[in-house]
Amino acid sequence: MRQDPVELCRLFQHAVSSQDWESTEGLVGKADTQGLNDVLCVAVDAVWFFSGRDELYAVVGLIKMIVSEGAKDFTRAALWTLFSHCLYQHAGDGRLALLMLRASWVKNCMNDFKNPKAMRY
Repeated sequence: MRQDPVELCRLFQHAVSSQDWESTEGLVGKADTQGLNDVLCVAVDAVWFFSGRDELYAVVGLIKMIVSEGAKDFTRAALWTLFSHCLYQHAGDGRLALLMLRASWVKNCMNDFKNPKAMRY
């Protein structure tokens, strides 16, 4: 039985932050293709917050498992984690508007790469 995607992501994020790797693996098994791509974003994002060797190995193993289960949206995961890390780092220093502008530009660039004939530059 597949899990509601929003609830799945919330539970997965909680399990990752609690380092409950058994629960994360169980939740991956309940994810459909979109859910796998969603939890891939959460797992890749977790790399920024763990610093111990065992924690990082666990997250990398989790990412490998998610990919082997069928997650394929690597671009989204990479952009999500970079953007969220930038927000986390700069939210309080007045650069949020600039980051939002850059995110919009990156999104437009990604759309252009999907449709090279429509490139504007």
